[in-house]
Amino acid sequence: SYAGCWVLPVVRTAQAQWPELSIALRRRTAQALTEGVLRGNLDLAVSFDPEPHADLEVLACFEESAVAVGLGARRRSLSLADVAKHPLALLPAEYSMRRQLDNAFAALGLKPNVQLESDALEDLVHAARENSMVALLNGAAALSLDVNDATPLADKKLRRQACLVRSRSRHHSLAARHLWDALSAASPRQPVSWVRRSKN
Repeated sequence: SYAGCWVLPVVRTAQAQWPELSIALRRRTAQALTEGVLRGNLDLAVSFDPEPHADLEVLACFEESAVAVGLGARRRSLSLADVAKHPLALLPAEYSMRRQLDNAFAALGLKPNVQLESDALEDLVHAARENSMVALLNGAAALSLDVNDATPLADKKLRRQACLVRSRSRHHSLAARHLWDALSAASPRQPVSWVRRSKN
């Protein structure tokens, strides 16, 4: 979910500066990314809410809220009770965001009407646009998919911290250090309207 709004612009800029630079990108679960850094298979990872570890340097870059797509632009943030009334398009249960949503709905005694599950975020947004559903996804995913009419969810427990992760003990190449610095400087910003509504 961080690719289009954060990682790829930085990578493209680096490769334009150094055409011989080879960068391999891998899409993995948050846990697999952390394990890859610990094993030395990955120079760095872009992840969210990583578990603290003595061998890892974790740099918090920005906080993102969960957002609803398919209800049009709203003046205020939405509660889970607001979205539970609608047919929902969600990630499958193996994703941490889905587990967070399920727990949050259950804590409020709500039974969401899940009509579609897909691990392709594009499918969720398409269902919201074309099938009158409401898709729930993270803010960075919405930014990556150029969604500009999302409404943040009010529940602060559904927010997550986007982080850079690298080893404390391994040597970091000049290229890896450059990418780390460039990614930390290029943290995406949520649209002002999302931030204003989430504070209301």
